Amino acid sequence: AILLPAFAGARERARRASCGTNLRQLALANMLYAQDHDGYFVPAAARFYLASAYQRKGDLDRASIEYKKAQLSRPDDPAILNNLAWIHAEPGKNLDEALTLARRAVELAPNSGAILDTLGYVHYKRREYDKADPHLRKAVELLPSNASTHYHLGMNHYRLGRKDDALYSLRRALQLDARLPEAVEVQKILAELKQ
Repeated sequence: AILLPAFAGARERARRASCGTNLRQLALANMLYAQDHDGYFVPAAARFYLASAYQRKGDLDRASIEYKKAQLSRPDDPAILNNLAWIHAEPGKNLDEALTLARRAVELAPNSGAILDTLGYVHYKRREYDKADPHLRKAVELLPSNASTHYHLGMNHYRLGRKDDALYSLRRALQLDARLPEAVEVQKILAELKQ
């Protein structure tokens, strides 16, 4: 049991190293493609994957740049719009732009749980909890095994003062993923709600 934190740290460092290697390979492939195609870079799908890799690595600025480049050739791609909205919403920056992007993504893919979750999350970040609620409920319905979606719904219920609903959703989030990045916060809120 004493060695587990060391292994977890090593696993995280290995994941980051692998992600960095993948990013370098994607960048090299992009440059080689451009050399062979008169300076034209890879199509939007490749840019999307590069942006996604940056996003997973936590480099939201580079991810945003790549998503915007991908959006130039695919302006109505709901996944690109969704991920750009998320990048704006997560740090709470440019929430108006995030809302515009998320709404457009939902127009294009109204039955996508991930996209509905993003729209609900943008409303949550804007403190529009009543507006977030139907989108987050639908997202959970479409993605019943997604811990993050349950977490977002639970936090929204918490902000709305719906104690029982918040308890259920936050507990469910931890049941689905005990290593949820927000697990410490969830535990604190659960303890508060149990009082």
